[in-house]
Amino acid sequence: MIAVDASFLLAAVTSGGDLAGDNEALRLLNELRSGDSPWAIPLFALVDFLRQASTGTAGRPAMASADALAFVHELVNTPQCSLLMPGDDWHESLARLRASAPNDGGQEDTDVRVVALCTEHGVVELLSSDSAMQRFSEPRIHVVG
Repeated sequence: MIAVDASFLLAAVTSGGDLAGDNEALRLLNELRSGDSPWAIPLFALVDFLRQASTGTAGRPAMASADALAFVHELVNTPQCSLLMPGDDWHESLARLRASAPNDGGQEDTDVRVVALCTEHGVVELLSSDSAMQRFSEPRIHVVG
């Protein structure tokens, strides 16, 4: 299964909540949405997307909360999309990753939570626009953009 993180979703959508013009993230997201294969959004990536989209980031204006929520609603209602939630083994994946990937408790902590969910659910590839995600060996990280 393929999963997407917050940075990937931010790369695919404009601050107005529309899908961004012509870029690799949008192309891949459209392939996932229209394809037959299952794909997923880890809960922590979704929360991080909503936080970053509604507050804005360097070079990116904030989205209206209603636009960000509408975008998320559209994605999670795609038939092939699953929302990955922590299960019984999530804490074990999290502990193993925290021991092997140092973090400062900020964005790195969110990244570890996302990767732990992916690991628990058997995700084989994570689409991201954050090259720092490549510090994880599993799942395979595909950096977009």
